[in-house]
Amino acid sequence: GMFSTGTNLVTSLLKNNCQIPERVQFYGVNATKEQHGMRWQVPWGKHTQQQYRNAHSTQLAKDIRKDDLLPIVTIRHPLYWMKSMCKNPYTAR
Repeated sequence: GMFSTGTNLVTSLLKNNCQIPERVQFYGVNATKEQHGMRWQVPWGKHTQQQYRNAHSTQLAKDIRKDDLLPIVTIRHPLYWMKSMCKNPYTAR
């Protein structure tokens, strides 16, 4: 996601609270979110609108059942986002 929108926080919360026990047992507690069963983007691409999810897939995700996914989106108020970008602009200078 965009800088300072909370994606790292959401990823951490999901990894710590929404585990697939079989995958955690197989890969271990310190595995990546992907090894734990969380994708970094939806199979149809993170910039593709949801209504096209069944018409498009990335090459790596073409065999994934799209109806079994729960896309999660973070939204931040524009004013607070701009303030945080002024405090830490990352590479968006």
